[in-house]
Amino acid sequence: MDNLVKMQSLLNEEKAGFLDKFVIELTTVKNVLFQSYLNSADFSYLKNKIERIKAKVHRDFVFSKIKKDLR
Repeated sequence: MDNLVKMQSLLNEEKAGFLDKFVIELTTVKNVLFQSYLNSADFSYLKNKIERIKAKVHRDFVFSKIKKDLR
């Protein structure tokens, strides 16, 4: 999550706005992890959610796709 926030500061406003969705989703996952007890089903769900977010970020924010959007 910290890396996404750092990446936002390096991108122009339009492209940085696309990262907001991922930061919000990861913040929600973080809050759930630290505020409640997780059973194995909850843990698996959150793990899969994080992996999906990671895949989307890797797909949409590889250097070759964002180099023109850097500040």
